[in-house]
Amino acid sequence: MAAVQTAVTIDGVLLQPGDILVADDDGAVVVPVARWDEVADIARRIDRVEEAIVEAVRGGATLADARARHGYHSLQTRKDPS
Repeated sequence: MAAVQTAVTIDGVLLQPGDILVADDDGAVVVPVARWDEVADIARRIDRVEEAIVEAVRGGATLADARARHGYHSLQTRKDPS
């Protein structure tokens, strides 16, 4: 049976119509469309911090110091229970 705009479960993960599936060589993630803007903002912030860390390391900082200086660990910590 074929269907369009219906929920589907892949490997135990429910995808709803409109959800966004992002995948690369390392894996895949489903982002509910209602949270896309929030997730995209977080991803952009992580990207900016990672770029700053690379520049700090190129400037002579250790990776651990650069990560601490730019608060990298806090970006990797979930802020809400959902």
